[in-house]
Formats: sequence, structure tokens, C-alpha cells
Amino acid sequence: MKEGDYVGLEISNNKLVVLPPNTVANPTEVLSGLAEGIQLTEPIKQELKKAVAARVARKLAREPVEVR
Repeated sequence: MKEGDYVGLEISNNKLVVLPPNTVANPTEVLSGLAEGIQLTEPIKQELKKAVAARVARKLAREPVEVR
């Protein structure tokens, strides 16, 4: 910190906590609405399995690298 910087102040368990500038007080609020409009067509576990299988298939489809 230097002179002129803005800081956040918070009282937690009877202690004054000094927070650096641009600290997000509640990160969960920042994430709110991020996935708005996204709809899953299958249960999440199935969606994850499909995504992993697709990634593995893409990796397996790559040309092997010859080591000399």
C-alpha cells in the first residue's frame, strides 16, 4: 500500500481487517448470472462424461509424434 490508495475495512470476530484495493467482498455474487441461459439436456454427470469422452477422443485422434 502507498499513500492515496483506497483500502477496504471489515470487522470480523472483533478484529479490524484491512483489505487490499479491488477486493471482491463476496465472490459468489460476482459469479451470479454467469451461466444464465445455459440449459443442460441431460443430468450434469452425463454431460461431464460426454465432455470428457469428447476430449479424450480428440487427443487420441492426433497424429503420433515421432521421437528421435
